[in-house]
Amino acid sequence: MKNKIVILIFTILLFAPAAYPCGAPTEIYGQVTANVLGLNLPVYQATVVLEDEGMTVFVVRSNPFGWYRFPAVLPCGVYTVRALHTRFVFTPFNIPPEDFDDGDVRVDLVGALSN
Repeated sequence: MKNKIVILIFTILLFAPAAYPCGAPTEIYGQVTANVLGLNLPVYQATVVLEDEGMTVFVVRSNPFGWYRFPAVLPCGVYTVRALHTRFVFTPFNIPPEDFDDGDVRVDLVGALSN
């Protein structure tokens, strides 16, 4: 009886489909700041967009300290993180799949005053 149970469990584990085809979900997080008079100050209520090949995946807002978080992101492709704000301009940041190898990914976005 024990041998049959062990064989059954081994068969289920061996032939079970992978739950996540490209790896376990990870988190992308960071801080949105702006260079104002030489100081990197946190940007409140910045819209932070996560895109996958031009399609929007997540949209979040930064908190009063400039922090944002995208939970449960599958590391399947190249993601682009961009921040939008009425007073500041930010450069988008690309995240290749290799960056997910160490787990969660931190992306800090630093902006400048817009004209």
